[in-house]
Amino acid sequence: MMRHIFVMAGIDGALEGLVSGLGVGAFFITPWIAMNYAYANRKPALTLLDGGYAVLGPGIIGLVLGLF
Repeated sequence: MMRHIFVMAGIDGALEGLVSGLGVGAFFITPWIAMNYAYANRKPALTLLDGGYAVLGPGIIGLVLGLF
């Protein structure tokens, strides 16, 4: 799905892919995780830790998609 979004948005470079992947993680995945953890009354530190992984993963995927 991320590749489809990149093609539709015209993202075709490694740096553009990296930034877009980081944006997907930071603005789509991390708020969803934070909301779920808030409802479960989990520690905020866990939200930060898992949110960091949620930003890092799509960032790497975006970089790879931007390279190819």
